[in-house]
Amino acid sequence: MLASNAFVLLTSDYFRFAKIRCALFKGTDRDVFIDKKEYSGPLYKQIEAAYQFVLRHINHSAEIDGLVRKDRYELPVGAIREMIINAVCHRNYMDNSYVQVAIYDDRLEVTSPGMLYGGLTLEEAISGRSKIRNRTIAEVFSRMELIEEWGTGIRRILKRAEEFGLPKPEFLEIGDTFRVNLYRQADKKPIKKADKKPIKKIDRNLYSLM
Repeated sequence: MLASNAFVLLTSDYFRFAKIRCALFKGTDRDVFIDKKEYSGPLYKQIEAAYQFVLRHINHSAEIDGLVRKDRYELPVGAIREMIINAVCHRNYMDNSYVQVAIYDDRLEVTSPGMLYGGLTLEEAISGRSKIRNRTIAEVFSRMELIEEWGTGIRRILKRAEEFGLPKPEFLEIGDTFRVNLYRQADKKPIKKADKKPIKKIDRNLYSLM
């Protein structure tokens, strides 16, 4: 990707398809919408908005440890962030499609335009090998500490799911897209919904990195 195009993606909403579409569905397929949003603008702001959308629509509980309140979401927040960041960072921006973040009764599904880059196989990606499609974006995200550039994204998603006792996530190449499914507990019980207060904001000066 040309540095000039990357700069536009990181600072504006010029490109029509450089957006994230988020939706909450009833059931386990794309039949009935409960809520939906579309986010544009600088990529790091899209990531934060999509992340907060997911938190608003999954279950969470609160525990008091001494004087400290600790929120625990039904899905690992680190895996949620990783899925969205990876989709935005590694997508094919020549494809006239959007990153899609979908929440179902049984899973969180993130779909990114473009298959794995440079002939990389799924097995290689899971083992930690990576090939970077959008090098300038990846470099900026690394300096913002959003990614590590070590090919560890998929392995971190797997590890966080295991720590939560969740079913093993799925990584799929479907047509010309790449999809990650993070499954919810089948026997989950309704608990207090996440409020709109962010638990972690991306608060960095992007322009200082250019």
